[in-house]
Amino acid sequence: MQPTPGPSPEPELIPADAFLEVHFVDVGQGDAIWILTHDDGVDGNGRFEGYSIVIDGGPYSADHSNPLLPYIEEQGHHAAEIEALIITHPHSDHYYGAETISHTLTFNIIMILASQVLR
Repeated sequence: MQPTPGPSPEPELIPADAFLEVHFVDVGQGDAIWILTHDDGVDGNGRFEGYSIVIDGGPYSADHSNPLLPYIEEQGHHAAEIEALIITHPHSDHYYGAETISHTLTFNIIMILASQVLR
């Protein structure tokens, strides 16, 4: 005798306030991108954990001249933990600003993508 399958669980709906925020920050030579995912306020449930991701940092290596750090802090994220820092390619106009903000913010993952194969 085969067991009768029970009713399938209801799929969890995405809350109406579960917005993805994408900030494009003018860093002088192009843009840095700061992405925030929704946080449901329940730590460790694997859904809507509120991640923060930074892509590129601009060319400015001094804290006082890097526009990305004050922008993040103005949004209320002083000394924030950033899940991932992604450098799209290792050129000074992408890397130096990211290095600078790493002195103030904590990054769990740092990825530098290569634009060419080094031989």
